Amino acid sequence: MLGLLSGTSLLTQAQPQYVEPAIKIGVFDSEGNPIDKPKVIVYDSLHRFVKEEVVNKTDFKGQIKKIEIQNFGTYYLQFSKEGYEPIEEVRVTWKNDIVNRSPIVKMKLLNASKSLSWMWWGIGAVMLLMALQGYKIFRKKYNNKNL
Repeated sequence: MLGLLSGTSLLTQAQPQYVEPAIKIGVFDSEGNPIDKPKVIVYDSLHRFVKEEVVNKTDFKGQIKKIEIQNFGTYYLQFSKEGYEPIEEVRVTWKNDIVNRSPIVKMKLLNASKSLSWMWWGIGAVMLLMALQGYKIFRKKYNNKNL
């Protein structure tokens, strides 16, 4: 009986398991925060267009994006998201095996804050000039009344 049970156990372990053809990939900003709904363009191993989509499928932490593909193989991915520098190419080889590797992509935030800081400096300079001009006018009127 023990031999029969162990033989059955060996048979069930030897059967291949099906793995869904999908690329799981983490897309994060430079501080490690997950980027929600990045746009991805997928090319095959010959750099032929496969698909373009906004990826919105995530795991329970909101960190892993799932890109469904038709076949296993090598793919090239391009990521973009408004406000972030695009990632031109990430190579992923997807094989029919049990171990699913999840590459990590880090997207850098665009330097919008620098352009905004210059804008605020400009507004501050204009306000200062207006205040100085107003002070000159006030002082001129005040001096004329006291004479």
